[in-house]
Amino acid sequence: NHIIVAVPLQKDTVWLECTSAFSPAGYLSDFTDDRYVLLIKEDGGQLVKTPGYAIDENNKAINGSIQLKADGSAILNYTRTYSGATYDQVYRLTLMDEKDRRKSIIKSIQIPHFDLMDYQLEVHKQREPVVDKIIKVNIPACYTTVGEKYFLKLNQANELSGLPPYSRNRTTPLYWERNYSEDDTLTFDLPEGFDVETLPDAKQLDTEFGTYYFTVEKSNQKIIYRRHLEIYKGTYPKDKYNAFIDFLSKVVQADKSQAIITRNG
Repeated sequence: NHIIVAVPLQKDTVWLECTSAFSPAGYLSDFTDDRYVLLIKEDGGQLVKTPGYAIDENNKAINGSIQLKADGSAILNYTRTYSGATYDQVYRLTLMDEKDRRKSIIKSIQIPHFDLMDYQLEVHKQREPVVDKIIKVNIPACYTTVGEKYFLKLNQANELSGLPPYSRNRTTPLYWERNYSEDDTLTFDLPEGFDVETLPDAKQLDTEFGTYYFTVEKSNQKIIYRRHLEIYKGTYPKDKYNAFIDFLSKVVQADKSQAIITRNG
């Protein structure tokens, strides 16, 4: 029982959301994208499908830097960009009052202990809109110490968690609604007098449900961590469900990868 407007052009159709006062013109949200709709025309009706988002369009991306300090604390600055259907998820923050918005942003940060120093939301309303969430946090304990070694978790901003359980007697197919991807880059600045002892091996997973990889390298006094995740939309037989959960479980384990750093001398 929802109505939107289709504006036919010579080579395309523009879809306009008439109910929302906030959606950019031509933007299809996670409620109206990739759905069958009844197109009402002067000469009758026609069943058509609204456009869906390609995997690189429905994306969350992080670009950030972490300034590590000798006492184990760190300052993390990062920008998380939301596009495609994910735009709607974060745009709602701009409609909240300051108190609720701050609470929501704090809740969304996955670091166990931190102080939110500053945040900004930058909304780019265009045909393919994006929201940039700009975050600055202080992390009192960014790495753990074992003897003379310091263990540093590399995925500080976007660790996969909260998996569904495995199922022994599943009776329905697995349905993943839309294509989805994540691209993260974090650069760690090592404190003076510290060096890298061990970096984890790169990891890559290729499955029928999606792909995942991370790489890590040292460049001068920096550790550069890159991560990519794709999940493909589709309907999979019920006996594929546990294989899908297994894929996600391997992503969870890979997201816990750590580097080991030590003091020089």
